[in-house]
Amino acid sequence: QENVQKLPHGIGYLVNEAEAIGLKFGIWIEPEMVNPKSELYENHPDWVIKLPNRSEYYFRNQLVLDMSNEAVREFVYDVVDRLFTQ
Repeated sequence: QENVQKLPHGIGYLVNEAEAIGLKFGIWIEPEMVNPKSELYENHPDWVIKLPNRSEYYFRNQLVLDMSNEAVREFVYDVVDRLFTQ
């Protein structure tokens, strides 16, 4: 999700400003990953992939969201949709 403290006018504004000075804007997102210190993980620790009888597996200090969970898919779709349509 957008960090409004870092991008108070949103990503769309940043894209427009970049294009206004002749830059091509690109963005890298990893909607399937979550930081264990994030609000998303704090609110939904059950949304990450976990193996029975094993501790959580961190990849680059992130956890993988369980995309087989319909609630997770809907959340990720909504975040990505808002990111690219606003």
